[in-house]
Amino acid sequence: MQESALLSVIIPIYNGELYLEQTIESILQASWKELELLLIDDGSRDGSSLICRKYEQADKRVHYIRTENHGIVQARNRGLEEAQGKYVCFCDQDDLVDAQMYSNLLAHMMMENADIGMCSTGRLLGEKNYRMKPCKMEYIKKSRLFKTCYIRYCFGDIAIRLCKIIFIFTGRCGNVFFEEAFWIKMNCGFVNL
Repeated sequence: MQESALLSVIIPIYNGELYLEQTIESILQASWKELELLLIDDGSRDGSSLICRKYEQADKRVHYIRTENHGIVQARNRGLEEAQGKYVCFCDQDDLVDAQMYSNLLAHMMMENADIGMCSTGRLLGEKNYRMKPCKMEYIKKSRLFKTCYIRYCFGDIAIRLCKIIFIFTGRCGNVFFEEAFWIKMNCGFVNL
């Protein structure tokens, strides 16, 4: 599939120097090259900022933003404010991305005209690497998703925020891709759970 859409990858960072370089490398080496990598440093006190600046200087797709420490929720929301892509996804500072994951999942999302796409994930745990792999993919088409949101909203769920939907379907957000326009249409962001 030919790349035709910019993907914004958002990484909230706090004292992540142990695994951060491996995470960044796995994203930049992905087969989907039309991406921007937003490194949101939430006031790290280790060498994370040096790592981020190094990658920002080396690759024009990388954008480094340092903020005061307000927690992962605020860091993700800041990333959403800065994102320019048609699609948005999140990655934790200790995640690894399989080289084909973005290409495969985005291709299916475009084909299905989906607002959200999901796949399995991987993590860096000690000496073992568990990569995010493009398998067990699921897609939520727009009509079904908006019906779900509307029903939850009608029943007075004050926390009708996208993060609630994410946790309902997957338990985490590192394996979920969104069409950027969805965030605008739903007027939502991350909230503390």
